Amino acid sequence: MHEAAARILEEDGTARFTTNRVAERAGVSIGSLYQYYPSKEAILAGLIRALRAELLEDLRGAIDGAAGLSFAAAVEAVLKASLYHHTRRPQLAHALEQLETGLPLDAETLELKQRIRVLITGLLQEYGLEDVDQTAFDLIAITHGLAQAATMSGETDMDALFLRLRRAAFGYLGLDWRTPPA
Repeated sequence: MHEAAARILEEDGTARFTTNRVAERAGVSIGSLYQYYPSKEAILAGLIRALRAELLEDLRGAIDGAAGLSFAAAVEAVLKASLYHHTRRPQLAHALEQLETGLPLDAETLELKQRIRVLITGLLQEYGLEDVDQTAFDLIAITHGLAQAATMSGETDMDALFLRLRRAAFGYLGLDWRTPPA
């Protein structure tokens, strides 16, 4: 049902998103849908949770893969993972970001968001940065904001977007963005 709901959001937007359309697209009866999701908000909350869980896994994989590398290389790996995540399904990500502001987030979604921040905080601590909580918050906001704005404006050159994101994040961290990480 999540995939059916995701496709409706991507193709038709939020205005045409209904439980009836999700059930029809998923090939199930409305009664079956309501057994698992009591409302369209519950479906949306499930999609948001799934998106956050994917981001957490993408970031965890990047951080694990960057073990033993320089700080600049580790940051670059995280930026690439985050950008990939945001550009995998940009219309879906954008729709869910808009809807998330109006939905009460359940405990699981809030925990996923916190785990993402803790993951980034841990990376920053590992490399000896100070004020890691604020820095993690800022890096997440920089990455999210730039990726979402670029993809929603129709940008398709992900290499150019990555270079701008790298420059912004490296500049914020005081790293030389002109030098490839070692």
